[in-house]
Amino acid sequence: MRLVLGICGLPASGKTTFINFSKEWLKQKGWSSLSVKMSYALFTHYRELFEKKFGVKSYNEVKRYMFQEIGDIARNELGEDAIAILTYNLLNERIKERDTDAIFIDGIRDSGEVKYFNKKFNDIFYLIAIEAPLETRLKRVLKRSEGEKDKLREEEFIQRDVWEEEKYKKVINIAKKILKENVRFFKIENEGTEEEFKEKVISILKNILVNLASDTQ
Repeated sequence: MRLVLGICGLPASGKTTFINFSKEWLKQKGWSSLSVKMSYALFTHYRELFEKKFGVKSYNEVKRYMFQEIGDIARNELGEDAIAILTYNLLNERIKERDTDAIFIDGIRDSGEVKYFNKKFNDIFYLIAIEAPLETRLKRVLKRSEGEKDKLREEEFIQRDVWEEEKYKKVINIAKKILKENVRFFKIENEGTEEEFKEKVISILKNILVNLASDTQ
């Protein structure tokens, strides 16, 4: 393991797009990689409870309120860093199966999670924040959910976004403090074309690889 990239951002900011493109770009450089969603780590650990309480058997069936309720249970049992702990444990299981150069942690949403992963991974832990205006993200969500039974309405998205933004600001503040902006913490604006976004991603990945190389010398 040579690099751990934590990914944060408000809903529909482009986190998955960042991860998928980054994995392809690193592959061209000869790097292997894997990604884990923090919500999936929660689901994996409490799979039986998800089925018992909500009748869901697969990760894709789980709704946001279900994650929130089981997340509260996890924190009562394991402490405030519960979801980070479960994610770390799942990553260790995956690494035992096959060693990997780069790991992506998708869905960091709490300042305590930044502290936890920084403590566990030290200088190879970086945080990437993907940002886009509310209007842009709302359009993406409405387009993405077309035809679904539980299509998100605009009011619901904006309401939820207020709560998400408060947590996101705390993540950014702690990242600036302990990782330092443009050292082990980078922001990417994602409101232009896909090609423009990819250019920004490549620039940051190159910067990170240079940093890692200098750290090993």
